[in-house]
Amino acid sequence: AAFSCPVDAAPHLHTVSPDLAVFGHLLKILGVRQKFGSGDYCECLTRMASGPDGGMNDVDLAVNLVQLVSDDTVTVGNMDVLYAPDEEGRLRPSSDLVYNDADWLGRTALGGREYVFAHKKISAAVGEKVGMGSLRRLLVSANEDRIDFGVPHEEFGQSESITRRLRNIIEMYPEGPSILSELIQNADDAGATTVRFMLSRKQYGTKSLLGPKLSAWQGPSLYVYNDAAFSESDFRNLSRIGQGAKLEKLSTTGRFGLGFNSVFHWTDVPSFVSGDHVVLFDPHERYIPNGKGIRIRFSDTDLLSQFPDQFAPYCHFGNDLASRFEGTLFRFPFRSPAAARESEISNNEAYSSNGIETL
Repeated sequence: AAFSCPVDAAPHLHTVSPDLAVFGHLLKILGVRQKFGSGDYCECLTRMASGPDGGMNDVDLAVNLVQLVSDDTVTVGNMDVLYAPDEEGRLRPSSDLVYNDADWLGRTALGGREYVFAHKKISAAVGEKVGMGSLRRLLVSANEDRIDFGVPHEEFGQSESITRRLRNIIEMYPEGPSILSELIQNADDAGATTVRFMLSRKQYGTKSLLGPKLSAWQGPSLYVYNDAAFSESDFRNLSRIGQGAKLEKLSTTGRFGLGFNSVFHWTDVPSFVSGDHVVLFDPHERYIPNGKGIRIRFSDTDLLSQFPDQFAPYCHFGNDLASRFEGTLFRFPFRSPAAARESEISNNEAYSSNGIETL
């Protein structure tokens, strides 16, 4: 028993009646605590789960207890099993549940996969804290590769982050038309016969994205297209953005060396489509969930229909994001004023489409 509880958890947890408050000193001696802790709430959920109804008669209480526990990361991390209600109200181990952070999708858009969803009153933030799976990440995970930029951890140690290294690179590499020339040279090295630039002022949707923070990069962008598809070695080379080589030697790193790093003058989240894959980079590890970068196979998948806002910006120059794209299309979304203020790579004024036109 305890003197207070933020939720009415009777008959599972008992609080002292106000009428007995005058006996507070005695009750403390007898073991009554001031308040319950996260461990008590977890034990309560376990008892409810083992009941004949699996907790289905106390759904609101179960939701409240899960929310209380979610704020105690230490307790959650030490729990072998934490129970939470599924969409029908039955308590299950939280690790068996999926929170729906892709609520724009109907069940028919899940590609025939079966998921056990958390109760609708469990928010995505709470679900993440208590170890549930993210529907967005699960939909992408079967077709993704994480990108680590090819940098051995010991080269950076604790002294220099990849964002700081990129900041150093763009400080020594000038802005201006030379960046465009470098992109043309990369295309020529790949055997391309056509290179096109496209300036888009369009603002795309911000709901059906891989992660909510990517909404900052759905606006005006510079596109660079060429008609040569990436080879596997090209993917490897480009994944070495911000690599640990000495800065004075970066010009010798070959295709996608110093020149490509210079696009971080414009953006914090460069991306491209080539062959069967779409690739997004996020050196801040801020916008793409769980990584500095991601490569996703899109051909013969439902990704465009599952994440229409995220992938619609790449449907240009004959790319339908459903079948293999025999070319390469880079997209460089410009920093907004808000993104520029938060950037660790460049805190210069945000780029505008008019500014890019001067190139």
